Amino acid sequence: PNGDPLWGTELAADKPLSGHTLVPLGEDYVVGGVYGSGVEADFWLAAVDDSGAVKWSTALGGEQGDELYGLTATPEGSLVAVGPTHSYDVSFTGHWAVKLDGGGTALWQYAFDGGSNEWITDVVVDTAGDYRLIGRLNYDALVTRLGSDGTLKSAVAYDAGPYDEAFAGVATPDGGLLVAGNTGLGDQADLWLLRVTPDEEVQWTTSYGGPRREEVGGTIQYAWASTPLAPSDDGGFVVLSNSASFSDSFSDIWINKVSGTGGITYQPGNGVMRTSLAGTFEDYALTRSTTNAVAVDVPLTATPLELRPYTPNAKIQVQAVP
Repeated sequence: PNGDPLWGTELAADKPLSGHTLVPLGEDYVVGGVYGSGVEADFWLAAVDDSGAVKWSTALGGEQGDELYGLTATPEGSLVAVGPTHSYDVSFTGHWAVKLDGGGTALWQYAFDGGSNEWITDVVVDTAGDYRLIGRLNYDALVTRLGSDGTLKSAVAYDAGPYDEAFAGVATPDGGLLVAGNTGLGDQADLWLLRVTPDEEVQWTTSYGGPRREEVGGTIQYAWASTPLAPSDDGGFVVLSNSASFSDSFSDIWINKVSGTGGITYQPGNGVMRTSLAGTFEDYALTRSTTNAVAVDVPLTATPLELRPYTPNAKIQVQAVP
């Protein structure tokens, strides 16, 4: 309850491992990421129990590099893993979705290709039980909707400006979706939120930021592949991002809580801007193909870590109050 460390385990294999996301599954935890690198990269998943002991570890992929960034647990205890793929005869960068049971056995797997660069980084289960895959299509946001059996139901691209990226999403109680990403490039990038109706139309879209760069996620590489969004009990959302505009160093953590309509009232004079955007959307044509990747066991070396708690002397700037 007080944040003291209970255990820590370092996982290693015969190839480089990178962990991108973590989800609870029953009494266990499943980490998802990448086994190998470059054209040898494969989806990787491993389950650990509440003491940190490894229960299973598996990798699967094609011949040209596949990277797992999004992972979710389904209500019936399965797993859905998604990410970009260069295998399976996709045109440039396609996206790959694999459903597994709680023991890591693949139930179905499909590759999706629209003839462009589709970089999928998150997956959520909506209130209807469908799977929403979230990412970017070139410089627009892309949401692909799958049925629980992998059926392709829709794919929609969303545009709010000349350069948009979507990285994460959370299901909304009305059957829609809140998507988080960035709009703008370089020092002109701002945090971007897009709320989508159950019919996949734009409900609202808003950017948040200052004179420099703001991006969804934390301050380390691949931080957007974690969980930067959380719903609140009052119908709003808490968003984790990083900010250069309001940092005393290169970049600091920036947390915003917005209402269900994207509203937040910043204190005047601190340089934060909230801008409503005119988002557009259009259907995006995808083809689906069945893939036949074979899962292989990945032996892991688990090394217990000695953890020492550290409490940083954090400087907190309050920019908006309820």
